[in-house]
Amino acid sequence: MVCTCKALVWLLSVLFIAAIVVPIALQQQLKSEAPLNLFDSKVNEGYNLEGLSLGAPSPPSNLNADSGDGYVYLTWDAPSDDGGSEILGYKVYRNGAPIATVPATQLWYNDTDVTNGIPYTYYVTAVNAVGESTPSNAVYAIPGGVVPELNHAWLAVIIALFFLLILKRKKIF
Repeated sequence: MVCTCKALVWLLSVLFIAAIVVPIALQQQLKSEAPLNLFDSKVNEGYNLEGLSLGAPSPPSNLNADSGDGYVYLTWDAPSDDGGSEILGYKVYRNGAPIATVPATQLWYNDTDVTNGIPYTYYVTAVNAVGESTPSNAVYAIPGGVVPELNHAWLAVIIALFFLLILKRKKIF
């Protein structure tokens, strides 16, 4: 019975020390600017990390753009591979420069900081804890309201409708 009590005291001491030391060490690590390296042998003594494969996610797919008067609306699909770490968000790029970061649950972005008639190229990347994916497919968009060209045929139709309206009011037709 004495041996079992010593073992129990030892086990409780180890758990007590672990419960105090580990949170303090993690808190100190979070305060430092150096990132925690999971592959450092000092951090992982006693743990086998072989087979653990973490990497950047694959790129988002099926990027599409719809444009209109003063906007370009982008939609995309989530990456097929998260790289072993959940997707944290997406970065939206316009003409090669980042313009927005959206949360992982948002698979769209509405760019309203555009000028009608100016062409823009967009792509999106996925971000996880490891890093950023390669770019998605690129899309090209020119925002602007579509104004029909007023040519001779349209002018003839408008004049004909005008005369039909006048004839209808005078009850000639």
